[in-house]
Amino acid sequence: MASGPLQLGVADLRRAPGTHRSIHLELIIGDLGRDRIGNADVELPVAEPLTAELALDSSPGHLDVTGTLLTTWSGHCRRCLDVVAGTLEVDVDERFAVRPELHSDHDAFPIIDDHIDLAPMMIESLLVSLPLLPLCRPDCPGPDPDAHPITVAAEVEPTTDPRWAALDELRAD
Repeated sequence: MASGPLQLGVADLRRAPGTHRSIHLELIIGDLGRDRIGNADVELPVAEPLTAELALDSSPGHLDVTGTLLTTWSGHCRRCLDVVAGTLEVDVDERFAVRPELHSDHDAFPIIDDHIDLAPMMIESLLVSLPLLPLCRPDCPGPDPDAHPITVAAEVEPTTDPRWAALDELRAD
């Protein structure tokens, strides 16, 4: 398995159930290996820092990873479309298992050759925690009418499909 700050060897933990390891990571969102992480309105800027305070606890057949991820997000207000940003603090409680299919009660990430890859777990945890409909402030009134004037299109006479013309003659008086 490739080495890096997000790929961890866990052979020592797997051999001694009940052991604990604390991990502190400081990286940037781009280190997670994706060009973009976000939804339609909000994203995690790839150059922004990401801090992870994690704890790995071993049990027979699996590892539990708990802790906190901290970063910032940016997007557009759902009402006025101004740029809005915020801090994202995500509580993590995930499981890694040699045989993830045996853990139907919990979506487990795989342990492969005594290594775990934290990137997929971190991406998933961050994505589900992003605000779906961000607001610049709770009482946002919406678009500024002076900056975004409403234009009314000229009314157009509706046209009738010529294939329905015969039905026009069937109308009762």
